[in-house]
Amino acid sequence: MFSSAALIALAACASSVLADGGWTPPTGPHKLVPAFNDTMCVTAENFAKGAAVGIAKCDNMHGAQQVWNWVKEGDGYNIMLGELCLDVPGGQTKSGAHVWVWDCLKNDAQRWYPN
Repeated sequence: MFSSAALIALAACASSVLADGGWTPPTGPHKLVPAFNDTMCVTAENFAKGAAVGIAKCDNMHGAQQVWNWVKEGDGYNIMLGELCLDVPGGQTKSGAHVWVWDCLKNDAQRWYPN
């Protein structure tokens, strides 16, 4: 579904994490839209464990594959697609590691922080 250019990958952060309470995630289901193009949405390839996550046009064709929930987990958040969580395979930490959706395990590979 996604070209390699459209896959989401980790990148080093240029600023520090906001203190808890400095940012409030959206409540309820929302689409995640990159700041550079509000016609594109973070989209899961499908609802299967291990499905790739990338950027695709916001539309009804992808529907529920573009609807995410922020759920407080420890000092960060799980970003959930239905019952699956946005996940970094194997807990990789280097720039360029792609993300996917996986069973929610409440581990560091699935904990996200606003920055």
